[in-house]
Amino acid sequence: TIIVLRREEDFFIKTKTIDLGVEILGMCWRPGTNELCADCSDWQTRLCLLEHSQEKQMEVTASREKEGLPTVFTRIKTTAPSVPAVPDKVFQRSSWSGDGLFLAAAGSRQNEEDGAALFQAKKDEAMGILETDSNGHVLFGKQTFFSAGSNNRVNVAQFCPKMHYWHGPAYLLALGCQSGDVFLWNARLEQPVAKLHLKEAVCDIAWA
Repeated sequence: TIIVLRREEDFFIKTKTIDLGVEILGMCWRPGTNELCADCSDWQTRLCLLEHSQEKQMEVTASREKEGLPTVFTRIKTTAPSVPAVPDKVFQRSSWSGDGLFLAAAGSRQNEEDGAALFQAKKDEAMGILETDSNGHVLFGKQTFFSAGSNNRVNVAQFCPKMHYWHGPAYLLALGCQSGDVFLWNARLEQPVAKLHLKEAVCDIAWA
């Protein structure tokens, strides 16, 4: 369940609850919007618009399904049995790039390898804006997978808030793993930049 709070002076007031029907492992906002990404224990990444009432939210979801537009984005997962390094139902943090172009979903798996799924939003290059549907949801097109190796669950994905440039915008993305590995990726070029190793599991990451 997602609980939305509004701050008034020294108090927080509950304004809404959204029941997704599954356990939520982590959440992140699309910068500058009311669109929320929720990573769930059923290997689904759900997007929710929070400016509507709960009744309106249900209407929006039904409308998008009728139009054939994506309401739920599935994280990549393995099709063969495997034993993960840690239980799937643990905290994880996904991340949206500062301009909303990329969404990195931690805790993903493909072909027995752990990593992060990367969703790239559709962008109107002529207008320089992200494409959205009639309900305001950003539309995603390309999807890729950044591997961290086998039995190396990615607990956290975090985009650098400062833009760096290397043959264009780099979109630096850090992935923190249960093994203590930290991978740094250029998300736009889909290339690894660096790798660090810490003695303990990486549970969260924040950029200075």
